[in-house]
Amino acid sequence: MHPVIVSSEKDEASKNIKKSLIENFGFKETTETFEGEPVYKKGEIKLITTQKPLIEAEHLDKHPQEVGFFIFASKHKSEKRVPALLVHTPGNWINKADLGGNPEELGIAYASAVKEALIALEEEGENLEYEKTLEVTHHGPTTLKKPLLFVEIGSDKKMWENQKCSMIVASAILRAAKMKKNYRPLLGIGGGHYAREFNKIVLETDFAVGHIAPKYVLDELRTEMLQEALEKTFEKVETAVIDWKGTSKPQREKIAQFLHKKGINLEKTKEIRK
Repeated sequence: MHPVIVSSEKDEASKNIKKSLIENFGFKETTETFEGEPVYKKGEIKLITTQKPLIEAEHLDKHPQEVGFFIFASKHKSEKRVPALLVHTPGNWINKADLGGNPEELGIAYASAVKEALIALEEEGENLEYEKTLEVTHHGPTTLKKPLLFVEIGSDKKMWENQKCSMIVASAILRAAKMKKNYRPLLGIGGGHYAREFNKIVLETDFAVGHIAPKYVLDELRTEMLQEALEKTFEKVETAVIDWKGTSKPQREKIAQFLHKKGINLEKTKEIRK
């Protein structure tokens, strides 16, 4: 696997994370360029810069070099401006694509890399009063043919420019890029946008979570999208885990019926942590 870290000139946090990778983590400029910007490298890990917003970077499959998976160094926005360090897989569960990508299309999840990034955020940011959390699957890009994940600083300009946050996220990105172990993957279902119940699974067990479908999409969700989530996870998924309190009874029944037909084991979040 040849990891490629992606930064964007359109993203304040991304530029600062890139700067931290170069100044503090040993990335060296090469003679190669991408979209007019130098390509940096550390071992087999490349760092490229796009001129497009990251959620619109559907063109990266045209990168001429071998790519195993992409890690996007990104900002995160929230109306409440909650200080947070976050990681997630991109994709659009329902027939809406307000933030890039195609409606009803998911990116390819790499659950093990997501897990490594979250562990690193938690460990490196231990003394930082920021929330460290998974987010559910949302926004673009969705068409890339390689696995990808976002590691983000939230949630406003002051935080995006925070040097300590940039260092922590850069470290988490590097840990995910260097990751050698594949964990047991899960499909996550239910709960809110900030997937706190799934955080516990990732941090307390040997499981990893790739795609997560939150409660707010489940009423509109076509069950075929669950099949897409299974197919668009790099590791083979044999188990789904449901946030029981974070779903309604009709939602649970629809999902359980579909997954049973597909031979996928369905567990509750609190049970799988035992």
